[in-house]
Amino acid sequence: MSRPFGVGLYFLVVATTGVIQNCATTLGEEIGWRGFLVPELAKRFSFTATAILSGVIWALWHVPIIVFAGYNVGTGWYGLAVVSANMISLCFVLTWLRLKSGSLWTGVILHASNNHFIQQFFDPMTAYTGRAKYILGEFGIGFTLVVAVRRWPNLSWTPTNRPTQLVNKTITEKSRSAFPCNNMIFARPELGTSGTRNRTKIYFHF
Repeated sequence: MSRPFGVGLYFLVVATTGVIQNCATTLGEEIGWRGFLVPELAKRFSFTATAILSGVIWALWHVPIIVFAGYNVGTGWYGLAVVSANMISLCFVLTWLRLKSGSLWTGVILHASNNHFIQQFFDPMTAYTGRAKYILGEFGIGFTLVVAVRRWPNLSWTPTNRPTQLVNKTITEKSRSAFPCNNMIFARPELGTSGTRNRTKIYFHF
């Protein structure tokens, strides 16, 4: 078997059965991060704030294993800083996928693919000698820069269930007590029997 054919075959194994198996591990994290945390943050904050906050919390959760359990290939605090930046950048993509698709599995698959390709495909082909460990791999600045640059192109998300014609955002205190939801009113023209717009109804958006 030629070397290119062997590498290609191994790539297919990692991309299929390997990623599927790794989903069993990342699912445990993703239920908490993208399943619960991101949707709750998105109710209160903008897309950018949601991505950054979830990324910071995700990075802090990894501090014990990176610093105290030696999971840093000898890069120490440098590796912690690099991985933290990596996670925050990656959270822009993970948050966008979660909110745009409405599915937990987009984050599970991307998380599993990220982990498995780095650890099982690229790491075995990389000789971490000299300064290489500070540039390449999961704890190298090179991969983090790629993630940071690739996350920038116009990733944004806004709720789609807003009224199309917002008439007034401020209503009286009496109306607030009667309709305490989100204090928005919008108007919709109604067609009469002759086909002309002869009246307007007011609808409250709950």
